[in-house]
Amino acid sequence: MADAKFEFLVFQGRPIDMVMRLMADGIEVQTPEGRFERFILNWPTHPKEYEEFRRIALHLAWLNDNRNLFVSRLAFLEATRAVLSAAPAADEIRNATEKNYRWRQVEGVELYELERRVTGRVVITNYDPRTLSDAERSTLNARAANNPGNFVLIDIRPGHPGGDWPLFGALKLRSLNHLLDFVAENDVEVREYDVTKDPRSGVSAPNPARTLAIEVSESPPAGDAPFAMYRGRYYTVGDSHWDRRAFTVLYELFQMTVTDVSQVGLPITISK
Repeated sequence: MADAKFEFLVFQGRPIDMVMRLMADGIEVQTPEGRFERFILNWPTHPKEYEEFRRIALHLAWLNDNRNLFVSRLAFLEATRAVLSAAPAADEIRNATEKNYRWRQVEGVELYELERRVTGRVVITNYDPRTLSDAERSTLNARAANNPGNFVLIDIRPGHPGGDWPLFGALKLRSLNHLLDFVAENDVEVREYDVTKDPRSGVSAPNPARTLAIEVSESPPAGDAPFAMYRGRYYTVGDSHWDRRAFTVLYELFQMTVTDVSQVGLPITISK
């Protein structure tokens, strides 16, 4: 799944740890230059990695709850300078404007700049990317663009909230089929389990053991809980606010597999 789907859900107010646990196959830890170091798998068959992933998700959720996390697309001006003997002709200015470029005189009488505003990749940061210069945002976007389209860059820096646990890397997002495999296996073969937060993180709640609990039984559930029957067995979403909300996120992801959200304009924001 593309990074736009992740951004869209967080922008709509879905808990970032819930979205991470559902959508992410893991976290690729990188050097600040973007070189691969190791991978943290979000799968309980690898307990050490799984627990580290869960703690990172809780750390980001804590930052988000305290309005110290930014999930957004990088936006910056990209400019090319040229020495011209005269100002660009009117038709050149018009053609540039139609392609979202614009000419401007920089200094002197012969130096001009052709610039355009670029909307780049999705990033997760513990600082406001708007405080960076255009050149810094362009550099950060170039590092994000070195990853495939189903990666979301993470840049948790020292000197900012939560920066005593710095992290530079990227979430690797699953396909919808792989997400369904994760939920199904969680209920049949390898179950998730409780993981406590890291001491460097503040309190964020809730923190259920299972990302999405699906109860499987041989008889219909009690009460009026909705269920699905398949091959003689009854499947019911867990009876908690978290599980119902996680199932809604799963439904939204399914809808987004047939609806393009990449062109939906989302302003930079502290996710809420």
